[in-house]
Amino acid sequence: MNKNCIYCKSKNCIKRGKTITNKQRYFCKNCGKTFILKSNGRNYDEEFKKNAMRLYFEGNSSRTVVEF
Repeated sequence: MNKNCIYCKSKNCIKRGKTITNKQRYFCKNCGKTFILKSNGRNYDEEFKKNAMRLYFEGNSSRTVVEF
């Protein structure tokens, strides 16, 4: 994952503990701010997403799409 500062885009960042929900916290040495890198949770590739949407819009139930 890219560990650039989300505020100043600097690469001069270090780890600075964890949040109460156990997410890694980072500290930017350039601007002095702390931040947490956001992820979208599930990292499905684009092909998988396209196939799931296609199946759903073709009239398949959401359960069928999940089982695919």
